[in-house]
Amino acid sequence: MFGPSGFFTPNGFDDSISYQEMELIHSSQDGFNDLYRISRNGRLFVYKVLKPEYVGNIMYEDLLRKDFNIGFSLQHGNICQYYAYTYVPEIGNAIVMEWVDGVTLEEMMPKLRKDRKLALKVMKEICDALDYMALKQVYHRDLKPENILVTYNGNNVKIIDFGLSDTDSYSSFKSPAGTRMYASPELLAGEQIDGRSDIWSLGVILTEIGGYSHVASRCLRRDREERYRTAGELYEDLRRRVVRRPLFIS
Repeated sequence: MFGPSGFFTPNGFDDSISYQEMELIHSSQDGFNDLYRISRNGRLFVYKVLKPEYVGNIMYEDLLRKDFNIGFSLQHGNICQYYAYTYVPEIGNAIVMEWVDGVTLEEMMPKLRKDRKLALKVMKEICDALDYMALKQVYHRDLKPENILVTYNGNNVKIIDFGLSDTDSYSSFKSPAGTRMYASPELLAGEQIDGRSDIWSLGVILTEIGGYSHVASRCLRRDREERYRTAGELYEDLRRRVVRRPLFIS
């Protein structure tokens, strides 16, 4: 439901909170966001805000708003849910998001390298989310293990952080973006991108997991026309190869 302020208010959630109720759980070292956790009516939420030195800066305020607008437009089980855009006097504008009880894909890498079945499940859910995003003409542009969470309960994927994402409805913030290690050549060059740029990033992730060299190499073709056309196509090739091979082969 929506409260009087127009913000999403699940289970009667009141967006008029105080800073004293909030617990800082993460401060980005290289980025411009802080994350706070808060409990309301027995349910946990995350508040994503700008770090103090960026509050009031028009460019970063616009990026935060863009992050919310894109995230709020996405309703998928493997994408972190965005609830509201609100204001907290002590720390500024904030995105109210789903609390995900889990770890980053980066932290889970050692387990994925040993458990082929689990790795395949995680890849399927990432691919499902990317195909959904592509249908909405949304491209992540910063897909990396730190921006993919996996829940403790059920090992379910939740993609996070749409601050650098792109969609056709935005004419701004289309300059080179992302993390260099995971960014496609066309993204680094500031060229127009599509879903195949995120597929490049998946190729890097597959290389880090290990055992999927053939699939990863196709994701990492410099000519995007030679990559998988969709994340679903990537997953089907991956699934067939895992079924045929009883062991990981690098």
